[in-house]
Amino acid sequence: MLKSLGQRLTVSSWENKQTFFLWKQQLTKGGTMLTFRSITEVDQAHLTPKHRRAVIRALRNLLDAYGDDYDPDDCGFVVLLNEQTTDADALELMGRPWAEARLEGVMFDTETGCYLTCWLANNQYGLTFIVPDEEWLDPTFRALLLDELGGGNVR
Repeated sequence: MLKSLGQRLTVSSWENKQTFFLWKQQLTKGGTMLTFRSITEVDQAHLTPKHRRAVIRALRNLLDAYGDDYDPDDCGFVVLLNEQTTDADALELMGRPWAEARLEGVMFDTETGCYLTCWLANNQYGLTFIVPDEEWLDPTFRALLLDELGGGNVR
């Protein structure tokens, strides 16, 4: 009934909306990466204050850039990686593992301790990734982020 992350999801009936809400609750409680398509979804998630700040900033940037035309299914959305995020998630979203991602620039937010980067599928659709700089972050992926950042070590 519900399609996997990275695919178009249309929730039309009340029953499907309830199922979707329960699915989002499960996703927010653990499992893999977290995806955010609206401020409401951020408000419903139980994020740490620093991760909430990072996600809100990224979403506001999308909303400011696209304005009323913002449609996350057509334009992209925000993805917060966590300790349970795997290469299977990256393959589902981008068709390649995290360490081989073709990123469009990286910045490091010292206030939130997160890398912020994006992956562009085409001229219209892209994903904004928020990657906490934590011990669990794969060293190869961290090296890719640092290389894209300009080689500066933030640790």
